[in-house]
Amino acid sequence: MPASGKSTLGKILSKRLNRKFLDLDELIVKQENKTIPEIFEADGENRFREIEKEMLHSVTGSKLIIATGGGAPCFFNNLEHINNNGISVWINVTPDILANRVLKKAGSRPLLKNYEDGGLEGELKQKFERRKRYYQQANIIFDPTIHKISDLISQIESMEKAS
Repeated sequence: MPASGKSTLGKILSKRLNRKFLDLDELIVKQENKTIPEIFEADGENRFREIEKEMLHSVTGSKLIIATGGGAPCFFNNLEHINNNGISVWINVTPDILANRVLKKAGSRPLLKNYEDGGLEGELKQKFERRKRYYQQANIIFDPTIHKISDLISQIESMEKAS
């Protein structure tokens, strides 16, 4: 989900696991020479999702930590691709916490930019319900309010040894 901490957690994992970190949105911005909101505005969400898929498939490789956008697992065969080429982690954060985080960065989330404080949490709850069936297919479900990063690292290492 937007503002769940994908990039922040990804950077921590990359340091602790000694892996390269890639932020898919940052790669898209660099390639397209436009911000994510500019891509949505100029080209629409469908084109953005195509670019996102192409970028994801081009960077997937061993020993990488990749932070995708929150919608990436929900389009095309992206989640299947991720699961077939690595270990997927869903950072399960509640919509109320997400709303507080998004409000701190107003305007930076193209699919949430038109919501005021009152409607934002409701929109995030709806988005969560639509996306949950994809997120639940992740190899690991990480709830940062209950689990420690060290627990997540142990799970990842254990899954890698088993494969």
